[in-house]
Amino acid sequence: RTFARKKENQGRFDRVISCEMIEAVGHEHLGEFFWAVEQVLKYDGVLVMEAITTPEARYETYLRTTDFINTIIFPGSLCPSLHALVDASYKWSTLTLEHIDNIGLHYAETLAEWRRRFTA
Repeated sequence: RTFARKKENQGRFDRVISCEMIEAVGHEHLGEFFWAVEQVLKYDGVLVMEAITTPEARYETYLRTTDFINTIIFPGSLCPSLHALVDASYKWSTLTLEHIDNIGLHYAETLAEWRRRFTA
C-alpha cells in the first residue's frame, strides 16, 4: 500500500505480474491488493495474476480451517475463491477480468510431488 501511495509510482507501470502472491494477502485484504495494483498501473495497464484458488462450494468453510497448503507449503496463507477475487476487484478498483486459464491438474501433480518429497 505504501508503494502504491507514492506519487512517483502512480500510473507508472504498464504491466503488473502477481505469481502466487495473492495467497499471502488474506481474505480481508484482497480489495486493498486490487486497489494498490490499480494505483500503479497506467490507464490501459494489465494485471496478470497466477493464483491457487479454492472451489466456491468449500470457500466459507476453508476460511475457518487449515490444510496442507496453508500449514506446510505456504504457512498462514489463504487460497481465495475466484468469486472472492472478482468481488474484491470490482468493489475496490475498476480492474476487470479478461481471461482465465485453469492449470489445476498440473498444479495438483506439483503439490503431490512436494508432499512426497516432504514426507520421504
